[in-house]
Amino acid sequence: MKHLILIGLPGSGKTTAGKALAKELHLPFSDCDDAVEQAAQMTIPEIFRREGEPGFRARETAALRTLTTLPCRVIACGGGVVTVPANRQLLRTGFAVLWHRSPEDIMSTCQLTGRPLLENTTLAQLYRQRLPLYRAWADATVDAGDFEAAVARTAALWREKSCDF
Repeated sequence: MKHLILIGLPGSGKTTAGKALAKELHLPFSDCDDAVEQAAQMTIPEIFRREGEPGFRARETAALRTLTTLPCRVIACGGGVVTVPANRQLLRTGFAVLWHRSPEDIMSTCQLTGRPLLENTTLAQLYRQRLPLYRAWADATVDAGDFEAAVARTAALWREKSCDF
Protein backbone atom coordinates (compact mmCIF):
# COMPACT_ATOMS: atom_id res chain seq x y z
CA MET A 1 0.00 0.00 0.00
CA LYS A 2 1.07 3.55 -0.68
CA HIS A 3 0.77 6.73 1.31
CA LEU A 4 -2.34 8.87 0.92
CA ILE A 5 -0.98 12.37 0.38
CA LEU A 6 -3.18 15.47 0.47
CA ILE A 7 -2.22 18.60 -1.44
CA GLY A 8 -4.09 21.86 -1.92
CA LEU A 9 -4.38 25.50 -0.95
CA PRO A 10 -3.64 26.78 2.54
CA GLY A 11 -6.80 26.53 4.59
CA SER A 12 -8.41 23.94 2.33
CA GLY A 13 -8.74 21.48 5.21
CA LYS A 14 -5.93 19.04 4.43
CA THR A 15 -4.95 18.55 8.07
CA THR A 16 -8.51 18.11 9.32
CA ALA A 17 -9.28 15.77 6.44
CA GLY A 18 -6.03 13.90 6.93
CA LYS A 19 -6.89 13.15 10.54
CA ALA A 20 -10.37 11.94 9.56
CA LEU A 21 -8.96 9.82 6.74
CA ALA A 22 -6.30 8.29 8.98
CA LYS A 23 -9.01 7.25 11.42
CA GLU A 24 -11.22 5.89 8.63
CA LEU A 25 -8.38 3.97 6.98
CA HIS A 26 -6.68 2.86 10.22
CA LEU A 27 -3.41 4.52 9.24
CA PRO A 28 -1.05 6.88 11.06
CA PHE A 29 -1.35 10.58 10.23
CA SER A 30 1.47 13.06 9.65
CA ASP A 31 1.31 16.76 8.91
CA CYS A 32 4.28 18.01 6.92
CA ASP A 33 4.11 21.51 8.44
CA ASP A 34 4.19 20.01 11.95
CA ALA A 35 7.20 17.91 10.95
CA VAL A 36 8.98 21.03 9.69
CA GLU A 37 8.31 22.89 12.93
CA GLN A 38 9.41 19.95 15.09
CA ALA A 39 12.66 19.47 13.18
CA ALA A 40 13.43 23.22 13.18
CA GLN A 41 12.27 23.82 16.74
CA MET A 42 10.68 26.97 15.31
CA THR A 43 7.26 27.95 14.04
CA ILE A 44 6.74 28.36 10.32
CA PRO A 45 6.47 32.18 10.65
CA GLU A 46 9.80 32.15 12.53
CA ILE A 47 11.42 30.06 9.79
CA PHE A 48 10.15 32.52 7.16
CA ARG A 49 11.49 35.48 9.15
CA ARG A 50 14.92 33.92 9.68
CA GLU A 51 15.43 31.96 6.46
CA GLY A 52 12.86 33.25 4.00
CA GLU A 53 10.78 31.08 1.73
CA PRO A 54 13.82 29.24 0.28
CA GLY A 55 14.86 28.09 3.76
CA PHE A 56 11.35 26.97 4.56
CA ARG A 57 11.00 25.09 1.26
CA ALA A 58 14.28 23.25 1.86
CA ARG A 59 13.04 22.22 5.30
CA GLU A 60 9.67 21.20 3.84
CA THR A 61 11.35 18.96 1.26
CA ALA A 62 13.49 17.35 3.97
CA ALA A 63 10.40 16.74 6.12
CA LEU A 64 8.45 15.25 3.20
CA ARG A 65 11.42 13.04 2.32
CA THR A 66 11.46 11.71 5.90
CA LEU A 67 7.70 11.20 6.06
CA THR A 68 7.60 9.31 2.78
CA THR A 69 10.20 6.81 4.06
CA LEU A 70 7.93 5.84 6.98
CA PRO A 71 5.38 3.01 6.80
CA CYS A 72 2.16 3.74 4.92
CA ARG A 73 0.29 6.74 6.30
CA VAL A 74 -1.87 9.74 5.50
CA ILE A 75 0.26 12.85 4.93
CA ALA A 76 -1.08 16.41 4.76
CA CYS A 77 1.32 18.62 2.82
CA GLY A 78 1.74 22.37 3.05
CA GLY A 79 0.02 24.37 0.34
CA GLY A 80 3.25 25.24 -1.47
CA VAL A 81 4.75 21.76 -1.66
CA VAL A 82 4.09 21.79 -5.42
CA THR A 83 6.32 24.82 -5.94
CA VAL A 84 9.48 22.73 -5.53
CA PRO A 85 10.04 20.40 -8.51
CA ALA A 86 12.02 17.88 -6.40
CA ASN A 87 8.91 17.25 -4.30
CA ARG A 88 7.09 15.71 -7.23
CA GLN A 89 9.15 12.52 -6.95
CA LEU A 90 8.36 12.37 -3.23
CA LEU A 91 4.63 12.75 -3.91
CA ARG A 92 4.89 9.84 -6.35
CA THR A 93 5.68 7.54 -3.41
CA GLY A 94 1.97 7.66 -2.68
CA PHE A 95 -1.44 8.47 -4.03
CA ALA A 96 -1.67 12.29 -4.14
CA VAL A 97 -5.12 13.84 -3.88
CA LEU A 98 -5.85 17.48 -4.58
CA TRP A 99 -8.16 18.52 -1.74
CA HIS A 100 -9.90 21.24 -3.72
CA ARG A 101 -11.76 24.23 -2.33
CA SER A 102 -12.15 27.61 -4.00
CA PRO A 103 -10.43 30.62 -2.42
CA GLU A 104 -13.85 32.15 -1.73
CA ASP A 105 -15.03 29.03 0.10
CA ILE A 106 -11.83 28.88 2.15
CA MET A 107 -12.03 32.57 3.09
CA SER A 108 -15.65 32.19 4.17
CA THR A 109 -14.82 29.44 6.68
CA CYS A 110 -11.14 29.74 7.62
CA GLN A 111 -9.02 32.28 9.47
CA LEU A 112 -5.85 32.75 7.42
CA THR A 113 -3.95 35.24 9.56
CA GLY A 114 -0.39 34.35 10.48
CA ARG A 115 0.38 32.59 7.21
CA PRO A 116 3.61 34.15 5.91
CA LEU A 117 2.95 33.83 2.18
CA LEU A 118 -0.43 35.54 2.49
CA GLU A 119 1.23 38.69 3.84
CA ASN A 120 2.29 39.67 0.30
CA THR A 121 -0.31 38.00 -1.90
CA THR A 122 -3.91 36.90 -1.87
CA LEU A 123 -5.33 33.42 -1.70
CA ALA A 124 -6.88 34.00 -5.13
CA GLN A 125 -3.42 34.77 -6.56
CA LEU A 126 -1.96 31.62 -4.98
CA TYR A 127 -4.86 29.65 -6.44
CA ARG A 128 -4.20 30.94 -9.96
CA GLN A 129 -0.47 30.26 -9.64
CA ARG A 130 -0.70 26.83 -8.06
CA LEU A 131 -3.83 25.24 -9.52
CA PRO A 132 -2.03 24.02 -12.67
CA LEU A 133 0.67 22.43 -10.49
CA TYR A 134 -1.85 20.85 -8.13
CA ARG A 135 -3.70 19.36 -11.08
CA ALA A 136 -0.51 18.15 -12.76
CA TRP A 137 0.86 16.54 -9.61
CA ALA A 138 -2.36 15.01 -8.23
CA ASP A 139 -3.45 11.48 -9.00
CA ALA A 140 -7.03 12.55 -8.24
CA THR A 141 -8.99 15.66 -7.33
CA VAL A 142 -11.73 15.72 -4.71
CA ASP A 143 -14.14 18.63 -4.30
CA ALA A 144 -13.89 19.29 -0.57
CA GLY A 145 -16.95 21.53 -0.31
CA ASP A 146 -18.94 18.81 1.50
CA PHE A 147 -16.43 17.58 4.08
CA GLU A 148 -17.97 14.21 4.94
CA ALA A 149 -18.63 13.34 1.30
CA ALA A 150 -15.10 14.41 0.35
CA VAL A 151 -13.55 12.24 3.07
CA ALA A 152 -15.62 9.25 1.92
CA ARG A 153 -14.70 9.88 -1.73
CA THR A 154 -11.00 10.27 -0.92
CA ALA A 155 -10.97 7.07 1.14
CA ALA A 156 -12.73 5.18 -1.66
CA LEU A 157 -10.27 6.47 -4.27
CA TRP A 158 -7.27 5.53 -2.14
CA ARG A 159 -8.65 2.04 -1.48
CA GLU A 160 -9.25 1.57 -5.20
CA LYS A 161 -5.93 2.96 -6.36
CA SER A 162 -3.48 2.04 -3.58
CA CYS A 163 -3.10 -1.46 -4.99
CA ASP A 164 -2.61 -0.26 -8.58
CA PHE A 165 1.00 0.84 -8.11
